Amino acid sequence: MSTINGRACVVNGTPVDKVFSNGKQVYGRNLALNTSIPISIQGDSSGWQDVKKIELSQNPAGLTVTFSYAVTIDRLDSGSLRMQFLANFSPAGGMPIFVDFKSLQPGVKTNFYKTIVFPTFNSSIGSFNDYMIIGISNSSALVKFEDLNVVIGDKILPHSPAPEDVM
Repeated sequence: MSTINGRACVVNGTPVDKVFSNGKQVYGRNLALNTSIPISIQGDSSGWQDVKKIELSQNPAGLTVTFSYAVTIDRLDSGSLRMQFLANFSPAGGMPIFVDFKSLQPGVKTNFYKTIVFPTFNSSIGSFNDYMIIGISNSSALVKFEDLNVVIGDKILPHSPAPEDVM
């Protein structure tokens, strides 16, 4: 029998990938570790600030993955928030995390999502790491990044911590 432990679903001490209720998926295992606490980033107007390394519990290369997250900024700004895996990671659908601050209202938490199929790389052009870097560029705003879900599949699901974070 499943038990909910801090909203992460565990069956007999082992994290599960998905939970269904009445035929509808209601839980997907968050691959992004240590994302229970929001990340606050104070911009300094530089071109790129590596701010937070987020470990993944699984390498997503070749899988359909949905990213969902929320962003709040404290003032009107022309910068952006984005993620990187490697310098040469550039899927046809664009980066799964990219927010142009011009589209946000200050003080309003805005939710985003994007589903992509991660490309696979051969050794001559690079390989994925089991982490991603979240950063901001050309911004002086205080940015709050939260509710990150990195889930295998194409469903947009409510945020839940990675099972490893609560076990």
